[in-house]
This record gives sequence, C-alpha cells and structure tokens, in this order.
Amino acid sequence: MDFSHSPSSSVGEPRGHLLFRPPFRVGQDTGPIPCTAAELHGLLLLENMKQQVNQLATTVNLMMTKINNGLQPAMYEWPEEFQFPLDSDAELDRFEVWLADPANDRQKQALATSLSAVGGVDVKRVTWNVLSTLFSCILARTINWKVVNGKRAFHKMASRTLLTRAVRKCASTAQATETDVWRHAIRWFALASDRAGGRQERQTMRQAQQQLHQPQQQ
Repeated sequence: MDFSHSPSSSVGEPRGHLLFRPPFRVGQDTGPIPCTAAELHGLLLLENMKQQVNQLATTVNLMMTKINNGLQPAMYEWPEEFQFPLDSDAELDRFEVWLADPANDRQKQALATSLSAVGGVDVKRVTWNVLSTLFSCILARTINWKVVNGKRAFHKMASRTLLTRAVRKCASTAQATETDVWRHAIRWFALASDRAGGRQERQTMRQAQQQLHQPQQQ
C-alpha cells in the first residue's frame, strides 16, 4: 500500500493530486489511482479493513481446523530442511525430491496443514497465499503451468498436489475443486513477472531500448 503526491494538471483541479497504489488490482491495469485527499483516506481505511478481514479469516481457519480434527489436534509443522519461500532452482529440486519420498508422508500432511493456516477469503486468495508462502517471486518467474520458454511445468510437479491439499485443508475452501485451484495457480504464475517491480523493470528496459534505436540528432 503506497501513495504519493502528484501535481495537478491545472489550478483549482480537485482530483489527481494524490496517487494510491493498492497491493492488489483487478484486471490488467496495475497503475496508481489518482484521487483526492478525502478519497485517499477512504481507500486507506478500506485497505486496512481488508487486512483485518484476512487476519480474521486466518484465525477462523485455525479454529475450524481444530474443531474438524476433534480430539486429535492438527499438526502445524514446517520441515527443518527447507527455508520458505524457496528462492532457487536447486532448493526447488530438493523440495520436489522430498515431496516424492513416501517416507515423508507424515511431514507432508503437517506441511499442508501449516500452509492452510495462511488462510484467505476465497479459493483464489487461499491459493495465491499458499503459493506466495512456497515460492519467492524470483523463483515463480521460472515456473509455468506447462513447459513454455524453458520454464518448469507446475502441472508435473509434486508441489501441485501439496497446493491442492493445503487449499482443501483451509476451512473456507474445503470444498474447492482441483480445477478451481489450478485455474488460480495458472494465473498466479502468469502474473509473477509483474510482481516485485517486474513490470516497472520491463518498462524501463523498453524505454532504454527505444532510446538506443532513436536516430541521434545532428
């Protein structure tokens, strides 16, 4: 969440002197939102409310998991062999081998339960939250649903099964279908190049290339 000052285009213009940059946007437009001081105040309040709702959703998910497990408390356990989010191909390769080993079944169940605790208000948000916990932005840029441009195919990875299991362990998305989870996973990986400043980096590179190709003025 960010905002900055932007000078108005004309004297007395009531809008556009502030910019609001939401962390999540719907659609392809990811630019800042021009707004007045009053509108900015309202947007910040809404953003704060959204964060509180996500925190409440996580708390409810934890409580529902305990209730659904009855007398057997859920196991919240992170494997000591890994540091999440994973941030290298080598770590991801090692994690995939670990997931494929039947000897780690109990730890995999506990990991899925721990991942489900990140919560979310719907299938999309839970899926994206789990993926953000597993993979760093840099690593996510090397993964795609299918093998495209030399990227790793997520639909062939053991992490795909872990993702679906974690989403279904979340109380708010216990009835999620594989199709729903995978659809949101595809979108999450597709947008990886825009996160963490990636979109701005590409714009800067394009501008630099355009300047290089412009004929020099005599």
